[in-house]
Amino acid sequence: MKPSSLIASRFFFIASLLVTALGGLPRSSYGSSIGVNFGATSFGTLTSSDVAGLPAFAQANYNNVSAAATGLSLVDDAGLATGVTLTTTGANSFSVFTGNPVSGPDEILYNTRANSTGTSWSFTLSGITYANYAIIVYDLQFATGAVIGVGIGGTTYYSSSPAYNGPGYIDNNAATPFTYTQATSIDPLNPTPLSDYVLFTGLSGSSVTVNITGGANATRISGFQIVQIVPEPSTWAMLSLGGIAMLVGVRRSYRNAQT
Repeated sequence: MKPSSLIASRFFFIASLLVTALGGLPRSSYGSSIGVNFGATSFGTLTSSDVAGLPAFAQANYNNVSAAATGLSLVDDAGLATGVTLTTTGANSFSVFTGNPVSGPDEILYNTRANSTGTSWSFTLSGITYANYAIIVYDLQFATGAVIGVGIGGTTYYSSSPAYNGPGYIDNNAATPFTYTQATSIDPLNPTPLSDYVLFTGLSGSSVTVNITGGANATRISGFQIVQIVPEPSTWAMLSLGGIAMLVGVRRSYRNAQT
């Protein structure tokens, strides 16, 4: 093996050990986010000051979408234009849970949703400028136990809905914290029970399509968020400095071995 190849192979091996020692991928913080609420025109729209969503990613300034969209421009959590556009394909019906009006922004986020006349539909986001991002899709269903698949690329997660009007969901009680349960199953025959959202991380690229699949009354989603992922500079600095130090050590070891 050439000296340069030997050094490189040792460096990448040691660097991988360093990453593992740091607890996996470098820690991250969250930057801007873009939220979409599929809300009907009479019920289920969020005001610009309403803060809703999974607690770690909760935001204001949701984009309320009440009809099929083609190239719809979206704003971020600060209400600023982003250049990101939304296009829905096959989503031609917007329905509302019973018991309106509901209480609390989280319940409103889940209260209305887009669905299709068939068993699948999709939406595409274009013009994304985030280098790294996550997408959260909220998918509480009308029918208890209804199974829905939410997919990006070759990965689809399957959830099995709790009772939408049960405690912690659409119960018209602002004092009841909304229950968020992540769907992590990739098996349509064994969906994650009582789950109401999916999370995709490690995404990049300026365009992404999200596919929604399911049976009757199980192709609805309430909304979604695109969340910018920003690695913490201190963690990257630690990784870089540690890697350089190890590379120097490997180089010295090789020279000593040669002499």
